[in-house]
Amino acid sequence: MLPVDNTALMEVFELKKNQLGSSSPPRRMYQRIPAQFCSRLKDIGFQREYAPPSAPKYGEGIYFSGSVRGAVDLWREQSHQDLYQYYVKAKVLTGKSTPGKRDLIMPPPVRSTRSLRQFIGGNRYLCDF
Repeated sequence: MLPVDNTALMEVFELKKNQLGSSSPPRRMYQRIPAQFCSRLKDIGFQREYAPPSAPKYGEGIYFSGSVRGAVDLWREQSHQDLYQYYVKAKVLTGKSTPGKRDLIMPPPVRSTRSLRQFIGGNRYLCDF
C-alpha cells in the first residue's frame, strides 16, 4: 500500500480536525475507486463522483466503509465494470452524526446550533458531506 503524499490535503485535514475539536482519533476507513481516479485522488482528495455506491442509502455524500470486506460489499455491483479495483485506506474525521436517509443532498442541521451535521452513518458505513 502506497501513501498519498499531498501537503495541501494534509493541511486541510489538520484544519478540519481542529475545527471539529474532536477528542476521538481519526477512524481508519476504506473506499473503492476506479483506476482512472487514482491520480486525481492524490491531487485533489476524495470526491463523491469517484465512488458512488450502487444504492446510496445515506444520501449523496462521499462513502467510506469501516472494513475492506464492507467496501467490497458496498461497491459490489460496480466491481465488474473495472479491470482493476483499488481499495484506499483513509483517515476519516468523524464529528456529529445522525442516521441518514436516501434522499439527503446535504447533512441535516444540528438542532441546538446553526451548523450542519457533517457525517451520516449506519452500522458499517459512513457518508461524509
